[in-house]
Amino acid sequence: MNQKITKSHRIILWLATIDFTIFGLGFYLAPVAFNQLLGVPVPDPVAIRSLGGFLLGAAVAALLAVLRGNWAEIRIVNLSLIAWNAFNGAGMLYDLVVNDAPAGLWPNVFITAFFAIALSIVHWRGPQK
Repeated sequence: MNQKITKSHRIILWLATIDFTIFGLGFYLAPVAFNQLLGVPVPDPVAIRSLGGFLLGAAVAALLAVLRGNWAEIRIVNLSLIAWNAFNGAGMLYDLVVNDAPAGLWPNVFITAFFAIALSIVHWRGPQK
């Protein structure tokens, strides 16, 4: 069966591609400067650069998923993006609430929560009818 993803799923994957590319390039190419721009200290630039590399990989995965558009082929990508955004957002929220992390993390919490929830909804709804 060749079931296609919904239009809303395509839009969310395009937004994820753009977001992951911007943050991925920032963290990968300029980990210290990009974090300072966000108002977050950089305890380990190598770890931040690794995060940037992961985000660039996620951007490529999201882009390929939206370009392919076949539900059966992109389900695992969708699930990995849901997990990444949910765990990352929860970790940042924990640091904000418990560890008094810099307020610059709040936009990232909202972005990751948006993608975790939106991708979960389109995943739960399934392929285009």
